[in-house]
Amino acid sequence: FEWPLPKELHADTFVGGLAIDWIERKASGKPFFLQVGFPGPHPPYDPPAEEAEPYLDRDLGIRPVAAGDIESQPIPFQQLVRKHVEGDHDAVRHKVDSTGEERHRQRAYYLANVTMIDREVGRILDALETADVLDDTIVVFTSDHGDMLGDHGHSQKWTMYEQVIRLPLIMWSKKGFGRTGAIEPLIQHMDIAATLFDLAGVDAPPSWEARSFAPALRGEAY
Repeated sequence: FEWPLPKELHADTFVGGLAIDWIERKASGKPFFLQVGFPGPHPPYDPPAEEAEPYLDRDLGIRPVAAGDIESQPIPFQQLVRKHVEGDHDAVRHKVDSTGEERHRQRAYYLANVTMIDREVGRILDALETADVLDDTIVVFTSDHGDMLGDHGHSQKWTMYEQVIRLPLIMWSKKGFGRTGAIEPLIQHMDIAATLFDLAGVDAPPSWEARSFAPALRGEAY
């Protein structure tokens, strides 16, 4: 699906603009917390045509679904495939027998949505710097799930394949945390709030089960 309206009216661009407007009006003089939730990349995979064009001629490394793959999966996974073929979800109806061209176009549009969000994140960081608060701001970039995009015969989320559960989680501060690079311990999203409390010097509520992974960011035992 190609976005037919001006790019600035696209949901992801609009959300980025709202965040920048908030920063310009609010982010000065006192501590702040801003959560920005981009709708994409998400069905119906709807970038403007010019955003998708650079990906349409690229080799996107799409693997065909192996013969017998779906039939070898657990029964609930097979039922999930049938459910998405028989009914739509988020305006998208799944096709198990999608052509190579259809899968390529779907992935190109998905990546175009990602590119648009990447650009908006850059604009938000620029706005923080212009507001003179970037030096004292912690930035977290993450996602709730990935997308199968036809791999293993599946659509969207709901499975436990790597395409769904291997998520980005980037913690960034201009001052740094004491170490750089990836950390090895297994963490989960519920730990993010406790970590931010810890880094901000605020005690988390004792009822929380979440565990701060700030020590791992500092290179300490965790």
